[in-house]
Amino acid sequence: MKRITFSALLTVSLLTGCSLSEDEPCTLLDAKSEVSLLWRAADFGAADAATLRLCVGKVCEQRRSGDLDRPFSSLSVPLPDADGPGPVPVRLTVTTTADGKEIVTDSAEATLEEQNPNGKRCDPTAWTATFRAEPTGLTDPKGLSLK
Repeated sequence: MKRITFSALLTVSLLTGCSLSEDEPCTLLDAKSEVSLLWRAADFGAADAATLRLCVGKVCEQRRSGDLDRPFSSLSVPLPDADGPGPVPVRLTVTTTADGKEIVTDSAEATLEEQNPNGKRCDPTAWTATFRAEPTGLTDPKGLSLK
């Protein structure tokens, strides 16, 4: 019976990414370094009325503002070479979908926060920052209701 119990525990430990020899077990959660942008489509008019473009350094991602029925939309710019808190330059440009007219331009320096989803002693380590896009520019996402 002891042998069966030990085998079962070993199997469960290996499947969950736990190590029997370490003080702190490692899980298998993934994380990527990135700068993220959140916004409400309603802040930019009708559905898909605007295109939001976020650049971090020379790398950019863009997306239409989205459906008014969704509480918020988002996009992320990957940071494959991030290895510390930065800072990294961030630039937001919002244009109207109809004619491409710039309606918001803003920039900031992002200080990246260390993320260790599997614990400090386990891989991966990701560096992230999050901004909110508003008609006035880039702001802190705190207080953004998900309703």
